Formats: sequence, C-alpha cells, structure tokens
Amino acid sequence: MSKEWMVCNHCSEVDEIKAHSERFLTLGILMTILGVLGISYSAVVTLASVVFIGFLLVASGVGHLIHTFWARQWKGIFVSLLLGILSIILGAICLVKPVQSAASITLIIGAFCLTVGIFRMVSTAFLHFERWGWVFTNGLITFILGLLILSQWPISGLWLIGLFVGIEVFLSGISLILLSVAIRK
Repeated sequence: MSKEWMVCNHCSEVDEIKAHSERFLTLGILMTILGVLGISYSAVVTLASVVFIGFLLVASGVGHLIHTFWARQWKGIFVSLLLGILSIILGAICLVKPVQSAASITLIIGAFCLTVGIFRMVSTAFLHFERWGWVFTNGLITFILGLLILSQWPISGLWLIGLFVGIEVFLSGISLILLSVAIRK
C-alpha cells in the first residue's frame, strides 16, 4: 500500500467523523447521562443485567438444544446437549433468583480480581522487563479491588455489576464527547 493512499484514506475517515461530530457529541452526552444514572441506580442496573444475562443463557440453551436435534449424527451431540441444558438451567436461575445470581457473579468477579492481581504482582517479581512497575501497580490495584469487592460480599453483589456497567457507559460517553470536540479542531 502506498503512503499516499493511506493518508487519503485517513483523511476521508476524519472527514466522515467531522461530518457527524454533532451526532457523536449528542450520543456522548446521552451516554454520559445514562452512565451517571447507571452509577446512581446501580442496584437496579445490576438486577436488570442479571435478568438480561438470564434471557441470553436461556436463548443460548434453546439454540444448543435445537442444534442437537438437527445434528443427531454429529459426534459432539452429547456435549451440545449438556451445554444446552446447563445454559437453560443457569439462565433460569438468573431469571428466578436474580439477587442470588448477582451475588454469585460478584463473588466470581472478586475472586478473579484477587487471582489476576496476585499473578501480575508475582510475575513481575520473576520477569523484570522494561516498565515492569506499571504491571506491578496494575496487579496491586486489581488485587485491592478484589479485596474491596470480597470484603463487602454478599452486599456488593447488589450494586457491583450495575456500577461497572454505569462506569463503562459513562466513560464511553466521555470518549465520544472528547472525540467530537477534538475532531472539530
């Protein structure tokens, strides 16, 4: 590829974004507001997220079961059948007991953060690579986050997922706002 083509292609992308910068700004403002609402009502967002996950799992399980009956001669039919049944059961649990499911998911998130944090810190002790301090700091922060989540568990199960969703939507909105402002300059 020639550099002229890449520069021209890049210019067309910038022009396209610039032409729609008002839409990016509007969407960014809307997402920022929704993110703040998500953070403010994190318990509601947590339960809504768990219910949504439940619907997805049930739909996935039904899809696996349908696939199982369509592909009866397939060697992986038993695994597909088990995955379908397991997905339906887990989805049904999320739908019937969303609070307990949120607590379970939060426990897994907390344990994951602890494990990843420890792994990152220990790996930097053995593998001294360039800028290893950043990886160690990342591991330390992730470890502390895991401790905070687990120290408040099971109560943290009522708000953590919604808080994470709200923060993600908020930061995505801020990113779109910054993109629309930067592209206008």
